[in-house]
Amino acid sequence: MTFNVGQSGNPKGRPVGVVSKRIQLSKLLEPSAEKLIAKVVSMALEGNIDALRLCIERLIPRAKDEAIKVENLRGSLAEQGREILKQVGVGVLKPTEGKLLIEAILSQCRLIETSELIARVELLEEKVSAKIDQSSK
Repeated sequence: MTFNVGQSGNPKGRPVGVVSKRIQLSKLLEPSAEKLIAKVVSMALEGNIDALRLCIERLIPRAKDEAIKVENLRGSLAEQGREILKQVGVGVLKPTEGKLLIEAILSQCRLIETSELIARVELLEEKVSAKIDQSSK
């Protein structure tokens, strides 16, 4: 069976009323939920690393990315980098936040460089093409 690029293999989607496997399994486990949880906690307390990891992951959810608030980022990218380092140095930003911001600036530099190189190559190609056209006449 082959699919066309950009076209869903199931354009109509899941039929109405069909319950997902996750919900079906959840309903099967529901009557024993308290016993299962007690067992996993017991295993964790006995030293089972996998059970312990499962309990900890449920108690302490993974940290979500938060926006980094930065002030005074003006000027060139180099000046912005200096300002970020300054803010890390005085404790306004955490080192990990500063690192993320510097990496974002470096990515921006690469995007600018690539865009400028593309524009220069296109200009050179146009000039070469124009010279070729003139010499063939």
